[in-house]
Amino acid sequence: MGNVMATAAGVVQRTIERVKNALCNATHKAADVVWQYCKPIKEKLADLALEALMGAIKFSVNYPRLFKTICYTTASSLACLALCPVVLSAVLPMFGFTSGGIAAGSLAAAWHAVLGNVAAGSLFAILQSAAAGGYGVSIVVCTLVASGGVGGIVSSLLGSGSGDAFGGSLGGGRRRIGPGRASGRASGPTSGPASGPASGPASGPASGPASGPASGRPSTDASGLDDHAKQA
Repeated sequence: MGNVMATAAGVVQRTIERVKNALCNATHKAADVVWQYCKPIKEKLADLALEALMGAIKFSVNYPRLFKTICYTTASSLACLALCPVVLSAVLPMFGFTSGGIAAGSLAAAWHAVLGNVAAGSLFAILQSAAAGGYGVSIVVCTLVASGGVGGIVSSLLGSGSGDAFGGSLGGGRRRIGPGRASGRASGPTSGPASGPASGPASGPASGPASGPASGRPSTDASGLDDHAKQA
């Protein structure tokens, strides 16, 4: 009986080992198959990401102001989207719009007293619905994101007047090259011919005749006066 039990236990143990090995081999084969199919997809995604990055860089160089406007708009919209939970959970209850209704003695209660009957779809109804988690949440979120986008466009347009981070530097480089070429072309032809003929004829004839008679006559007159003085 003991031998039978030992033999059965050995058979069960060997069977478990075989099943375990078969599962490990099947897992490795499945992993290899998945990797063979996933590796081209991974490489393709990497190539697409690299192409998208290079396209964004080229776009930022070719259209700097438009790229700046897109960056400003996206950043402002994302910032307003991040502030939506704060607005819904803190700002609206601060004014009296709570999930349980209008808080007594709040600004929302005073507004409600002025309005009387609240019309469906009005600003008051939308804010109260947003505070209660109703349809007003989507309206408030979309309004904040749209206002952030508009603010980004306006700030980009106002900032472009004082100089562009990309276009200003490139444009300034081109402008600096232009005057340099213009000054070189203007100075070359005018300096040579104008200085040569003007200096030669003007200096030669003017100095020769003027110096001869002017220097001879005064010396003769002076010597004659000396002789008359000696005779006297």
